[in-house]
Amino acid sequence: MYIARQGTTCNCNFFKGKIDDVSIWSKKISTQDIMQLMNNSVPASSTGLVAAYTFDDANPCVNNVSQTTLNDDTGNHQGTLSNLSLTGGCTSNWAIGEGCQTKMRLTSDMGVLVGTYSASSEIEVMPGVIFGAGKNVTLSAPSVNMEMDIEVPSTSELTIAQDGCTQN
Repeated sequence: MYIARQGTTCNCNFFKGKIDDVSIWSKKISTQDIMQLMNNSVPASSTGLVAAYTFDDANPCVNNVSQTTLNDDTGNHQGTLSNLSLTGGCTSNWAIGEGCQTKMRLTSDMGVLVGTYSASSEIEVMPGVIFGAGKNVTLSAPSVNMEMDIEVPSTSELTIAQDGCTQN
């Protein structure tokens, strides 16, 4: 099975965007179930779940050339990433997901940061991280650890909320 391209005969029509939390089912699931699972992780023991890929197997936006295994949370169908550079930056690489991660590490390799970053236990801000000028950045986790060498422009607003997100 291929995710994000049109199979072996064509090897074309690649998906242009980000993919996070893909699940494969042996049964029809309702619209209500889809809406409930849309922003939450699928429990690996769910009835009818064949495979569940969270895409949380490597640090986002850094050099990940040796991280090509896509783990299946059910333990049945491991995947392999191909046609990705994985050499750093957030293009053609593991990226920051929209769902809830347990621990998140923000690094200078990720470029200028803007928006909200949320984790259920900890966010670690590494040396050299730059927050976007004139942008709002929110770090939301019970524990936020920052190194001394970070850059927050005076026109930016950095909010630290110690609530985080909830994993299901």
